[in-house]
Amino acid sequence: YHEFMPKLYWLEPKVNGNETWMFTECMQPLRGQIKLAPSHLERIIPTVAKFHALTFDERFLQYADLFDSTLPHFDSREKVKERTKGIKKAKENLDLAMVDPNLKELVAPRYKIIKKILKKGPVFFPEMEESGQCLIHGDLHVHNICCENANDEKDDWKVSLIDWESAKHYPCWYDLVVLVELLIDFRSDWQQSEDEIRNQCMKVYSQEMLKYGITFNEDPLNLLKKAYLQRTLEKKLSSHLEKVLNGGKSTLLKRYLEKIEVWGKELGLY
Repeated sequence: YHEFMPKLYWLEPKVNGNETWMFTECMQPLRGQIKLAPSHLERIIPTVAKFHALTFDERFLQYADLFDSTLPHFDSREKVKERTKGIKKAKENLDLAMVDPNLKELVAPRYKIIKKILKKGPVFFPEMEESGQCLIHGDLHVHNICCENANDEKDDWKVSLIDWESAKHYPCWYDLVVLVELLIDFRSDWQQSEDEIRNQCMKVYSQEMLKYGITFNEDPLNLLKKAYLQRTLEKKLSSHLEKVLNGGKSTLLKRYLEKIEVWGKELGLY
């Protein structure tokens, strides 16, 4: 995986007891170099696809001895337990939201729909898991994407990824949710053309994966939406409801609720 990471110059184990210090090449994150445009995602996705392809499905087995038992797996007992707990908490927070003056108006129109959907968990779309799993970065936002030539007009960016502590063996679509869909959620200036942006990104990703002999039996666009809903229903809905219930603000809660309603119907959850 060296080509996807900064160069490692020195590794010093057992510092201050049990710490491990890594001395690496200093890389410049994309954030701060350029104002990210939708077209820039097409320069990042090829690196992500190549990274995913290395360990996609049975290819993971040839590298399995490199990873210890602490690597999270999507279908592990621990993750199923965590997922189930998150859904239970989401149900409780939805009920609390219905009596909270700051949330009731937002939640009430979708309350019954979401409660009905949550009963179908903890895995809402088994076909997403069956579509292929691999090692994913797990936190693939622009802060963790570096590029040494981002200001060039060339399309062949040299992309490196940093902050790997969220790496896991999961459906590949979880990385695309963070890279593409959450970026759309945060960028109101992208939302007027969001369908075009995600369609193009999924087209590029599929074409890149095909270069490594990987195809999907289902429309990648649907798989992206399913991963987004799974991630939201099992964890993010609960945490963002709780944030507002505790007096904070959430810029994503409204988008989460809207997408659960719209995509949930489109994908047959209710």
